[in-house]
Amino acid sequence: LNPYASAGTATTTQPSHMYGAAPASLGTFLVSFSGMNIGGMEQIQVVRLDDPLGIPTFIQTYVELGDIDDVAAALPGTPQSGTATLIESNDRRTLDAVWQNDALWLTTTLNPNSGADAGQATALWVKIDTSVSPEVLADFGTIGGEDIAPGTFTTFASIAINANEDVVVGFSASAPSIFAGAYLVNRQITDPPGFMGSPVVVQAGVDQYVRTFGGPRN
Repeated sequence: LNPYASAGTATTTQPSHMYGAAPASLGTFLVSFSGMNIGGMEQIQVVRLDDPLGIPTFIQTYVELGDIDDVAAALPGTPQSGTATLIESNDRRTLDAVWQNDALWLTTTLNPNSGADAGQATALWVKIDTSVSPEVLADFGTIGGEDIAPGTFTTFASIAINANEDVVVGFSASAPSIFAGAYLVNRQITDPPGFMGSPVVVQAGVDQYVRTFGGPRN
C-alpha cells in the first residue's frame, strides 16, 4: 500500500516504535523530514496508520518547524582529528521515532541556518502532540556539540522515552580536535521547552575513521 497515494510527499519514512496504551485503531505513525520545505518553512511529514491488520487507512499531515535549516545545501561532512578526510553525515532522512503517552518523538539531522552550529551537521529532536488531529508540534531542539569541543558536528541520533516522559538521545560527535565518539543528552518531563542536558560521554573516539571501500565516500 502507498501511504502517499492521495496526499503528501513520497520520501523515506521511519515507522515509530509504539509503547504504552495506544487507541484501539492506531497501528503506528510514519514520519519523514528529508529537508522538506514548504512556503519557506521546514516540515515534518506525519502519516497516521489506522487498522493495519484490517482495512488500513493513512492520514497525512505536515507539522511546521519554522525556517531553521539551510536546505539549499547538502549536509557537510564531519571533521575529525588528525586528517582532512571527512566522515559522511549522510542526509536529512528521519533516523528514529518513538510513540509514548500521546506524543511522537523523532530524530533527524539538519544544517542550521543560524546560531553557533550554523554550517555544521547537527542532530535535531522533535516532539509532536498526537492527542489532536491533525497532529501539532509540541517541542523541538537541536543538539549542539560546542560543549564537547569547538566545531563539533552531531549526527546519527537515536531517541528513547520512558513512561514518565524522561528522554535520552544518543548521537555521534566529531570535531577537528577529537575523533568520532558516542555521546548522549537527556531531559526530564519537568525541564523547560527545548531543553536538553549537557552531553555525556558514552565512549570517546580513539582513532581516525577512514573506510571508503574504494569509493569517494567515507
